[in-house]
Amino acid sequence: MVDVLFFYSKSADKPPGKGVNEKVCDQSVYSNLGKDWRKTLSNFHEGVFEYEGRKYRTIEHSFHAKKISIVDEKKALDFCIESGSALSKGDGNDARKNRKMVVLSSEDLEKWNKIKFKALEEMQYCKFSQVEDARQVLLATCNAELWHGTRGTPKARQFSLEKARQRIKDEQNAATNKSRKRKLEDDPNGDVPR
Repeated sequence: MVDVLFFYSKSADKPPGKGVNEKVCDQSVYSNLGKDWRKTLSNFHEGVFEYEGRKYRTIEHSFHAKKISIVDEKKALDFCIESGSALSKGDGNDARKNRKMVVLSSEDLEKWNKIKFKALEEMQYCKFSQVEDARQVLLATCNAELWHGTRGTPKARQFSLEKARQRIKDEQNAATNKSRKRKLEDDPNGDVPR
């Protein structure tokens, strides 16, 4: 059985496997998940990160900035911290409320729909690789399927977040292997008991 973890921005703070729709074989696998870990996985979680040369408070901010930039780059800048705008200082709900500050034509929406999933994956990677507490939470989900769901909306598996997790794991493993190789080059007998 594959472990399944659910999250959203207002998730109750329950142990892994005890949330609605969750399935976990061994809770001890997730012992490193701390308080409110589900909220940390949400696009509304605050943790400043850089994406495409700009800083954002939440993934929600960067997501709507990217969408709006298709039509109006100047208004899209209001979502980034460098703008100093009230919107840039607000939370994820503020970003969501302003998602329609610019209306996209059907042509613009078609363009957005072609890039939004890849953009979201990159935003999630940027946030979770740059914000240490968020990175620790994501890695502590191990290999569980990650699902997002709230009342009244369909449940959706978060493949983009799982890909970001795998990318971070791969980079971490590559760095560890590189470090081991360097140690062996410096001391070829370093792994041999003396």
